[in-house]
Amino acid sequence: MVTWVDVSQWKADGIGQIGDHLAAQNRQVLGLQDELDGAKPAGWAGEAAEAAAGNLRARCQELEDLAARLSAAVKIIDDTERAVRDLVRSLETTEDFAAKNGFRIDNGKVVETENSTGFLSSVLLQVEVEAILAPAGEIGDAGATTLPAAAAAGEDRIADGQRHRDLLANTRSKRTARQCGRAA
Repeated sequence: MVTWVDVSQWKADGIGQIGDHLAAQNRQVLGLQDELDGAKPAGWAGEAAEAAAGNLRARCQELEDLAARLSAAVKIIDDTERAVRDLVRSLETTEDFAAKNGFRIDNGKVVETENSTGFLSSVLLQVEVEAILAPAGEIGDAGATTLPAAAAAGEDRIADGQRHRDLLANTRSKRTARQCGRAA
């Protein structure tokens, strides 16, 4: 289970760096389109030309799938970075509010200090703490005892998994309209 202390240590910048790296890789793949468009041999005919065209179509398909996967991954990572920034910002804002009203938050529990402003503030703070930890609690290893099991648990919890599958299906259906060694 993710704790208040865990969330307070999350660093959205590291997630952003991963997203930036993947976005740069995706731009490189997308930049290959001109080369693919120019890869059709002029004046070449026969079995070798047909084999080369078939090979080109296969490579184009692989690159289209890679571009779709990279784009989906970048989107998920960008969404995750924003979510982490929002959670950390909410945590910091809640801690500031608690301090101004005579409370502190001790690993997810509202603790009264000598300057507390009363029961209502304590209840409101505890509700806010629980609201912050609820989405953070969706991330975890589900009791895994090995790295592959932990990775599988994380993959199972991706809320945008269907978006990734939809993007791949959409890209595959649009590929027939694109020129990549094939008639449009």
